[in-house]
Amino acid sequence: MEKDVIHRCNLRIGGAVMSSLFVLTFMFSMPALCLGAVNPKWVGSKTRKQAIALYGGLMAVSFVSIGFAAPKPPQSVSAVLQAAQR
Repeated sequence: MEKDVIHRCNLRIGGAVMSSLFVLTFMFSMPALCLGAVNPKWVGSKTRKQAIALYGGLMAVSFVSIGFAAPKPPQSVSAVLQAAQR
């Protein structure tokens, strides 16, 4: 039983780390998208279309990934104990 609880805690921590990574990716891609739309050479792209496609796609993928990697809300202790007894 203790190993199961520890394993669940590790998954939550891993989910929080991945979610934070995707949030940072999303936050860094927003200004890159704006800068690339103004002057694509500032972000290392050749054309505006390429910069918008790259950083817009990165924003979309990271936004969806945040939802998948978000940690689940914590359960009450009684719910965990009832599930362990079954």
